[in-house]
Amino acid sequence: MKRSAPQRAALVDIRWGAPQLLLSLGVFLVALIYLFSVLLASPVSVAPWVELMTEPQQVQLEVAYAVVDVRGLERPAFAVRTLPLETLSDELRVNASLEALVEELQALGVWPDALRPPRAILLEVDRRRVVVVDVPPLPAGVQVGVSEELAVLRSLSATVRAAVASAELRLTVQGEEALTLWGSVALPR
Repeated sequence: MKRSAPQRAALVDIRWGAPQLLLSLGVFLVALIYLFSVLLASPVSVAPWVELMTEPQQVQLEVAYAVVDVRGLERPAFAVRTLPLETLSDELRVNASLEALVEELQALGVWPDALRPPRAILLEVDRRRVVVVDVPPLPAGVQVGVSEELAVLRSLSATVRAAVASAELRLTVQGEEALTLWGSVALPR
């Protein structure tokens, strides 16, 4: 079936002034312009270089301890310590508290200056938390009175109670069980 000339022309006749065609053509041109401007204007972005932290992170922590003076008066005290974040534990907190306690007792003249701070180990025994505090022995020639030794013993006990809740305390001298702390005051059993 052959079509006449006016019918063929009607099939090909495009109305260039139609609003739908002009709007579609305009959106297409804007999209092409935007695409080429983005591609040509921005260089290929490279992922930023990130420095990995090589030193361990530190955290400032307030530790609690208790000071008992030679008259037997107990008072709470607090100190800020910088501790490594990766190994933060109750044991580390207790040791930081003991170091702060020793500094305070040295300032009061109760703890001998030549003596290093005690070390604490936190253990779990039969579902109980036990803190073993190892006190260094007195160096030769250093004397401590009974009231100072009692103040040290009570301060150590109160500091462990303040640092670790519901923990049992065991004291050793130079890693060994001893009857007395430094020769005068008996250790609790």
